Amino acid sequence: MEKTGRKLKILWQPPIWLDLPLLSLKYLLLFFFLYLIAWKMTLGQIESFYTSPYNLAVDAKMLLFFMAPSGLSAGIMIFLVIISFVIRNFWCRYLCPYGALLGLLALVGPFQVKRDQETCIDCKKCEKTCPASISLTTRKTIRTGECIGCTECVSVCPVEDCLTLALPGKKKNSILLLPAAVLTTFFLFYAVSLGTGHWYSEVPPEVMKKFYSIIAELPHP
Repeated sequence: MEKTGRKLKILWQPPIWLDLPLLSLKYLLLFFFLYLIAWKMTLGQIESFYTSPYNLAVDAKMLLFFMAPSGLSAGIMIFLVIISFVIRNFWCRYLCPYGALLGLLALVGPFQVKRDQETCIDCKKCEKTCPASISLTTRKTIRTGECIGCTECVSVCPVEDCLTLALPGKKKNSILLLPAAVLTTFFLFYAVSLGTGHWYSEVPPEVMKKFYSIIAELPHP
């Protein structure tokens, strides 16, 4: 979508006075959901929802949502697709609460992109390729909730060691260290979950089959 928007010359970067308020929307949505779940719901209510027929078949419910959307849902999805041609990564950047959660975790993450101000030639190739539209050439250390850790900026920089991925106290680390750390963390959790018996569902297939057969009639809790 972004490349198509560039070719059609309709891709637009909102000014800072509009961009910042829009960025706050996903964090407001995140804290709204956290308020409902962590503050308003009791432990008993959370456990009840976890074992409810709706939650057991929620993946199929979501599939049904996309396969047979209502008029309102279809209209919203069409709007998000169209506006993504004009504003880069509109949903992820401004509205996704999960993206907001990852952004908060990124702020306390050990990895950070660093910029050498002395060797930077201000070509702005890093900013053009950054999917989060971060103003990298105005920072020495890229510590922001919008950074998704893709390291595309490091890869595209024409000056050697101008942009580097580093851990605290280090000037440079291999950019392969970040994906390696992510994969290691994932497989570590997988191994622990598998070993403790928490990876596979304990719900019998017969129960799942029953709920899936009435998926369209299952009400929202």
